[in-house]
Amino acid sequence: MKKIDLYIIKEFFYKLFFLIIGFIILFTLISIIEHLDKFIDASMPAKDIFIYHIYSTPWFISIGLPMSVLISTVFSFNSMQKNHELTALKASGIGLARISIPLLIIGFMLSIASFQFENNIVTHYFQKKISLEQKYNLKRSSKKETKKQDIYRQIGPGKILTIKKFKYLPNIAQNVSIQEFNDNKIIKRFDTPKLKWNTWKEKWFAKDYTVRIFENNIPIYITSKDTLIDLNLTPFDLAQETLKPEEMNYWELDRFVSKMYENGLYEKRWVVDLYFKSAFACTNFLMILFGICLSIRKPRTSMAVGLTLSIGIIFLYYTMLKVGQSLGYSGVINPFLSVWSVNILFFIFGFYLFLKTKT
Repeated sequence: MKKIDLYIIKEFFYKLFFLIIGFIILFTLISIIEHLDKFIDASMPAKDIFIYHIYSTPWFISIGLPMSVLISTVFSFNSMQKNHELTALKASGIGLARISIPLLIIGFMLSIASFQFENNIVTHYFQKKISLEQKYNLKRSSKKETKKQDIYRQIGPGKILTIKKFKYLPNIAQNVSIQEFNDNKIIKRFDTPKLKWNTWKEKWFAKDYTVRIFENNIPIYITSKDTLIDLNLTPFDLAQETLKPEEMNYWELDRFVSKMYENGLYEKRWVVDLYFKSAFACTNFLMILFGICLSIRKPRTSMAVGLTLSIGIIFLYYTMLKVGQSLGYSGVINPFLSVWSVNILFFIFGFYLFLKTKT
């Protein structure tokens, strides 16, 4: 059985590798065609166009992996059926359920690997891609997505923060003012033309700031060139709706949501997107489970029919996942159930089909 397991695994990964390469090429060509006019208008050098698509590759792998996994599973079993290998194994007393075990284990491991890949690689290069889009203004709406104006936040008892403009990716706040009040009277005011987030010290760096302390409504001026201040706010806190979830990994988004809770804010969209990141990682296991069921229950199905069924399954899964996400955004369904209920339903149905397969 060890040799059989290794053979099945080899056949699966052989097909998976070429399918992923195919999807990368396909998505890259689509991206080039879609953005070609923007590349030309922006006079973007060929080198940066190449780098742009290198940054996009992890994202292409992430969205193409579930489909590749499902098709690889179906094709692997169809190939074994065509070569009468499954018939020989069944004649030897080996059940099809036992043959499926190595692929189910691979599906579980791919789900874990996909989660790590998504949160450590995809988001990192996605941010680099966004920076390149901003550099050449490839997205007309990028300014709206990464800039926020006229921010007003209470950062402590009687302490109000105002920011004229905040840019997330460089983590810079412009025209910043912090005002402290006591009995509705201003007692202190801090002003600086720019705050920049210091990642290492996790504080804001203020350059050329001015402090005014009011005594009997008479201001006393204190000026200095630079300092570090702690606002109890990070760039993630200020970004909020201007930042997209795909620009943060799971742990960053989790901290962001937790911080919103601490500040008395609850945004269903962010909570749904947090659960979506973990739910989507399970897609690979579910696709292998359904791929096995499709192949075993319809063992004489041609590869063309298998491909059609695979596309139908993945389309149905994505549709239900997006519908659930939308219902979660609107508050109709609990944020956790809005995305995880689809996985639960697909697992129950897939497992039922797996148990009913002929051995």
